[in-house]
Amino acid sequence: MTANATSPMTEKTVLFLVNQDLGGGVEYLARVIGDDLTRRGANCVTKFIYPSSNLSAAQKLGHVARHAAMIAKSAPDVLITFQPTASAIASVAGRIGGCHVRIVHQSNSPQKSQTFVRELDKLLGSIGAYSVTIANSRATISEFAGYPESYLKRMTLIEHGIPPPTFALAPQAIRAKFNLPADAPVLLMAARLDLQKGHHIVVTALTDLPGVHLAMAGSGPEHDNLIALAARLGVSERLHFLGHVGRQDLTDLYRAATLMVFPSTWETFGLAAVEAAMTGLPIVASDIPALREVLAFEGETTTHFVASRNAGDWARVIAECLNDRQLRPRSDMFAHLIQDKYSEQRMIDGYVALYAELFP
Repeated sequence: MTANATSPMTEKTVLFLVNQDLGGGVEYLARVIGDDLTRRGANCVTKFIYPSSNLSAAQKLGHVARHAAMIAKSAPDVLITFQPTASAIASVAGRIGGCHVRIVHQSNSPQKSQTFVRELDKLLGSIGAYSVTIANSRATISEFAGYPESYLKRMTLIEHGIPPPTFALAPQAIRAKFNLPADAPVLLMAARLDLQKGHHIVVTALTDLPGVHLAMAGSGPEHDNLIALAARLGVSERLHFLGHVGRQDLTDLYRAATLMVFPSTWETFGLAAVEAAMTGLPIVASDIPALREVLAFEGETTTHFVASRNAGDWARVIAECLNDRQLRPRSDMFAHLIQDKYSEQRMIDGYVALYAELFP
């Protein structure tokens, strides 16, 4: 992609504020947007509020205060945030420091946020603390129905953009790298280990899927609970914790896995699911609005959706997919449609149009 030499972002100072570096979709999005802004002549810096997850309330408050003071003092031209805590800090401290453009992303479902966080976000967005609020799917925008008009008029849709997959290692090589079985079916989950993502459902489903292995890419607070659950169910030998996986290895794992499983209770987009679809990996996913939207093209999809939270229902659908020899070829063909629908250039074009509005 070619940056415009006359971009309104040239020589602007841009601060990205992110809760924590977990190597997930938010961090990926910040990097892509930041790289493009740098090519357009902006001076970009990314700051993480929390150095780790194991912090007390007092420690978290201390980090929040330090970052608020830093923002107010440095007064960047543009603030870009991705989570409610970061958005609140940036919007208030940014206004105090004289930052005139504050771009926030809605990466959380408002219905799933804590009441205080949800109401604070609604207040700040309604009084103009945010210059613009970006939603990454139509399903996300629909969750804000009933919000004040002063909030909604600043919302805009910019869907995620993802580059087409490129592969570095052959399927057998990437399986060997992560000590995954060479021949057995491998289910893949790529998400932080959090209750929202529903890992426990698939771990439990393994009891009805003999010979099937489950690989989990990611880290998070549910790690020990999942280990205990697998031991209790007698499936520990078929459960593989991969930890944080780099983007290239993850792309190679999508091609090497047999099936992606995505049992989230909610999503605003589902970046990992879309990445997997772009590689042709068949998917079994929760039947929720955001995933129905992003994993379809003009009403067509190869994803199998499960409305139930019952592990037995998930095991049944997974078994059906594993026995469908035509599912992978159909998914390979569908991958090209998803690649076009969520091209990185399309997302960048959306941001370029936004910059032109904010800096006419």
